[in-house]
Amino acid sequence: RDLINTCNQNCSCATEVFHPICEGKTTYFSPCFAGCFTKGMNGTAQRGSYDNCNCVDAFDDDGLARRATDGFCKSDCPFLAFYIMLLCIAYGFSFSTKTAQILIPLRCVKKEDKAFTLGFAEGVLALFSFLPYPLVYGSLVDSTCVVWEESCGQQGNCWVYDMRTFNYSLHGTTFILLMVGVVLNFVVFLLSGRLRNLYGRDTRLANRDRALEGGSDVHSSTRSSRGSIRKLTRNEIFHMVPTNDPEE
Repeated sequence: RDLINTCNQNCSCATEVFHPICEGKTTYFSPCFAGCFTKGMNGTAQRGSYDNCNCVDAFDDDGLARRATDGFCKSDCPFLAFYIMLLCIAYGFSFSTKTAQILIPLRCVKKEDKAFTLGFAEGVLALFSFLPYPLVYGSLVDSTCVVWEESCGQQGNCWVYDMRTFNYSLHGTTFILLMVGVVLNFVVFLLSGRLRNLYGRDTRLANRDRALEGGSDVHSSTRSSRGSIRKLTRNEIFHMVPTNDPEE
């Protein structure tokens, strides 16, 4: 993390030019910060290698001379597959709530206010999410920078990041924001039980019940009418209506 050490403090190294070199698993900002004085050895060493570096041990465990080479050191990422899988699961849970987040506000307002509700919801989302997002995460990324480019007294791009701090800051902040979203969605889930006629089900059931009641009344009236007609016809035929012969 510290560029200046006892091995290079007398080298007067500058950070205007970023020229990373690698030795073992350590990446140095430049050959100067590694305390290297010679490039190659008597013309026999491979191109892009540095010898006689004060910050590098002269010999390794096998007794071979250590040599720094151009470029970054290769880093292993054994949990890359697990990270991608976990990221996909997190995105899946995140997008699974989108339908409810759209339907619930639409069911809470009148029909003529639905368009305004959608526009207002998108405006709030942009105001509290899309606009501050690059500012917040940009500040987090910049806070993990170890060495900045400096040219003509002005600060340029970041040359080196503290990757451990970068990792914790980026994923820690994202995890906290996701947990806040989960809590808020759970509160909405608890309060959604107070909503009535959320999907128009109550209206459909009421219309069906009225239709059934209306059909029952009509059917009952028809049966009553038919019964009355049958009774009246029998009375007229057998008891009530006398036979009047015109000839009498």
